[in-house]
Amino acid sequence: MSAHGGDGRWKTIGGYNPQSWDSGGGAHYTADPQDRDAFLFNLSDAVLWRQSGPVQTYNRDFDGPTFGAPPLGQDLGITADLSQVFSLGGWSYGGLDQRERSLVDGTLNAPNMPLAALEVFSISEAAIPEPPPALLLLVGLPALLLWAARVRRAAA
Repeated sequence: MSAHGGDGRWKTIGGYNPQSWDSGGGAHYTADPQDRDAFLFNLSDAVLWRQSGPVQTYNRDFDGPTFGAPPLGQDLGITADLSQVFSLGGWSYGGLDQRERSLVDGTLNAPNMPLAALEVFSISEAAIPEPPPALLLLVGLPALLLWAARVRRAAA
């Protein structure tokens, strides 16, 4: 996303969530620290916050994508109308030294900031269609016979 920081600059920020988003109104947890592979980043300022707490994302139908969640805090999220970014870090991402700091510009207890652009990507396994076996036989058998005939001619 592109968000306008309190320092007057537009920042490129985002995150990675290996779980699915939904609008069920609850949090997605990662209880085991070894499974915490979500992260947040600010490309403009070269900042990376790895998931440090159990709440990975918060999913509700009246906000956009949100990393971290109440009752602790929302480390990075988008308002429902997709016009603003909010970031109060250090709850589930970034560690205690980032508590209540904005990932966008590092300010303490930052207000919502304007959002200029938002892109959401999905990573999934590619489904490569396989031809039906009859088609493989229909195409493969003549090709195999042609190859065998060429081998015989070359040997003679």
